[in-house]
Amino acid sequence: MGGSKDKFCAGAGLSPALVGIPNTCGGACSSIPIANFASFADCLICRVDEASVTALDTAFGVQPPDLPAVAANAGVSSCQKKLAKALRKAVTKTHKTLARCEFDNITAATPVDCSAQLSTALAKIQTKASDAVAKCSDSTGLLGCPFDMTPSPTCLGDAAGGIGAGLVDTTFGVGP
Repeated sequence: MGGSKDKFCAGAGLSPALVGIPNTCGGACSSIPIANFASFADCLICRVDEASVTALDTAFGVQPPDLPAVAANAGVSSCQKKLAKALRKAVTKTHKTLARCEFDNITAATPVDCSAQLSTALAKIQTKASDAVAKCSDSTGLLGCPFDMTPSPTCLGDAAGGIGAGLVDTTFGVGP
């Protein structure tokens, strides 16, 4: 997309603005202006990096280049893996669910509000991610949103929903 071998976008005379992409990238990448598909690709890469940092901070309580604390025992290690896996699955499912709807909106006679239309399915995905904390036999010394100073029982699911929706919004130009 946007490179020298781009046969779909630039080759068809399309620009990001023509397909509904905003003039600037969103989130922490808002300093990236989107003038062509090469800059849109830079935006997407930046937003994926931002999402990765958010996911690591949520699950492990650290942002790169820092590393998570070394697990004290097998139970703690298992808990870390469960949380990371639950978050990854929830982000992927949220992204896939919303992206499918937004893709269908492109040719729909009457586009729908995908988040509203799919709210039940998205809530189920988020709840499943948040429930991963209850499956931990030992979380001693773990960081991350379930274990910080004011832990939230839904923080993993909330983060997964936000990350997945943010990536879809950037891709389809439907949000910040």
